[in-house]
Amino acid sequence: MTWLESLKSFIEHIFHISIRINSPEINIINITDREPINIDQNGTKITVNVQGFDKDQRKELDSIIRKYYEEEGEILTNRLQDCSDRFSDYEKHNSDKELLTFYNDKIPKDDYEALRSSLFMRALFKENAKLKFPQIFFSW
Repeated sequence: MTWLESLKSFIEHIFHISIRINSPEINIINITDREPINIDQNGTKITVNVQGFDKDQRKELDSIIRKYYEEEGEILTNRLQDCSDRFSDYEKHNSDKELLTFYNDKIPKDDYEALRSSLFMRALFKENAKLKFPQIFFSW
C-alpha cells in the first residue's frame, strides 16, 4: 500500500470520509479551533488538523508520514527552508531592485508581489536552480 493509499484509508477510518483523488496537496497542522479534516472544493488539497488526535491516531499518521518520506524522499520542512534561504539571499543581492523600486507604488500590491515572485523564479531559472515542491506540508 502506498503512502497515499494509507492516508486515504486512515482518513476514511477516522473521519468516515471517502477520498477519491490521486495527487492531493496534504497540509498537516496542529491548530486549536480548526476542523479536524478539510478537503477543498476542487478535491486537490486536504488539510488534516492533528489537534484532537489521540496518541494512537498520531502514531498511525506518523507512520504514514514516514512512508511518504521513504517513497518520495523529502518533506517540505527541508525544502521550505532551502527556498526561504534562497529568497532571502535574492532579496539582499538581486539585480532587480531598481525595477521593483520603480513599480513599488505604481501597481497594486498583489501585482507587485506577483512581479517580485516571478523575478525571483526567473533568477532561479537563470542559475539553473531546481526547487521541487512536495505534496505534503507541515505546520506543527
